[in-house]
Amino acid sequence: MLRTVPAEDLGFEFSGRFEDVSGPAGPPGVDLSDGVVSISVTPEGLNAEGDARIASADAHIVWTETFGLGEAAKPTQVRVTSTMTARELDQIGLPLRRFMDGAVGVEAVLNGRGMDFSDVSLDLDLQNAAIALPANLWDKAAGEPATASLAANISSEGAIQLDRLQLNAEGVALDTSAEMAVDGRLLAAEASRVFIDGRMDLSAEISRPDGPEGVLDIAVRGAFLDARDLFGMAAPSGGGDLAAAVNFEGVLDRVLVRDQSFSNVGLTLNARPEGVARFVLEADADGGPVIVRFEPEEETSVRRLSALGPDAGLLLSAFAGFDNISGGALRLNGAAPPLGSREASAVRSRWMVSPSTACRSWPAFLQLARSKAWEGFSAARASALNDWKASLSGRMAFSKCVRRALQAHRLARPGTGLSISVTSV
Repeated sequence: MLRTVPAEDLGFEFSGRFEDVSGPAGPPGVDLSDGVVSISVTPEGLNAEGDARIASADAHIVWTETFGLGEAAKPTQVRVTSTMTARELDQIGLPLRRFMDGAVGVEAVLNGRGMDFSDVSLDLDLQNAAIALPANLWDKAAGEPATASLAANISSEGAIQLDRLQLNAEGVALDTSAEMAVDGRLLAAEASRVFIDGRMDLSAEISRPDGPEGVLDIAVRGAFLDARDLFGMAAPSGGGDLAAAVNFEGVLDRVLVRDQSFSNVGLTLNARPEGVARFVLEADADGGPVIVRFEPEEETSVRRLSALGPDAGLLLSAFAGFDNISGGALRLNGAAPPLGSREASAVRSRWMVSPSTACRSWPAFLQLARSKAWEGFSAARASALNDWKASLSGRMAFSKCVRRALQAHRLARPGTGLSISVTSV
C-alpha cells in the first residue's frame, strides 16, 4: 500500500459558475465588475471564461493558468475582447479621446506570472471610429476601414520595449518600434515607414547612445514632406528653454512649405537646453539654392548667421506666410554671442532684398519685420530676440516708396526693437 503519491499522479477536476464577480482585469488600475464566470481546474491548469464590465464596457474575458512551468516561463495569460468608446479606452490607459470618437473593437492579450504581466499585444479595429489627428495631419470618417496594433514588453524594473506599433488605413501606413527608460524617457526608436498620402513619406531613427541623460539623436530620411506652416525661418534665436539636448539631421527629396516647393533638402539642428548651437538648411528652389547657416566660429564661439535665397518672395511666402511679395534675392547676415552666455538670445542681423521686389510689397515686407514671425524658428520659438537691427537696400527709384511705407507703419520708433535705415545703391 502506497503511503505517498506524487501530486502529478493525482487526477482531479473542479468546475463552477460564479456570478457578480469583480476584481482586477489584468493591467494595473483596470478592474472588472458584474462578471459571470465559469471556472475549471485540472492538474494541467486553470481556465476561467466569462463576460464582465471593464471601464463600463461589455467584455469577454478568458484567463488561463498553466501549472508546472519553470520559473522563467509565463504561466498566466489573459485575453480580452470588447468594443469600447474613446472615453472607455481613456479609462483603461489609452488616452485617445482628443483624436477619436466612436466605437473601437479591442482585442488584448497579456502574458506574465500571476498579476505581474510582462508583455502585451493589442489590436484595434478603427472602422467605426471617426479620427482627426492634430494639425490636420490625417482624418477619417466613421465607416472607413482602419486598424492599429501594438506589441510591448515590460521589464521587471518597468522599462518598456515597444516591439511594434502599426497603423494602417487607406492612404496611411505607420510601422514603428521604440525603447523607453524606466522613467519614461525615450532611449531609441525606429520608424521604418511613416506614410500619409499627400503629407509625408518618411523613415526615421532615434537613439540615445549615452543613455537617458545623453543627447537625443534623430535622423529622418524620405521622399516627401508637406510641412505646411510647421516651419518658421528667420533669424534663429540664440537662446531658449529646450527640454532636452537634440541632434537632428534630415535629408528629404522634396519638401512643401505653404505650397512652396524645395528639393534636395538637408537640415541639421543641434539644440541644447540653453539654446540653439547650430542650424544649417540647404535646399534647391526655383531660381537657385537656398542656404541658411547659424553656427559657431571655431576661435570665438560667436554664432554666425547667414541666409541666401534667389527669390525673397518665395522664401517669405514659405517661411513667414506673406503671399503678396514677389521677386528679389534675399541676403541675411547676423551674429549671436556664444551659447551659454548671458546674452545668448541676442541676435544682431542685417538683411538685404534686391530691387526686383515690387514696390507694392514693401508695406507687407515691413509688416513682416515688425511681426513676431522673425523671433526664432520652430526649434527655439520660445525664445524671443532681444535685439534686432536691420537695414534695407534698394535703388533710388524705391527709396521714396520705402520711406512712405516706414512712415505709414511707424516702424522706426522706440519700442519696436528695430532700427531701419534705407540707402540707395
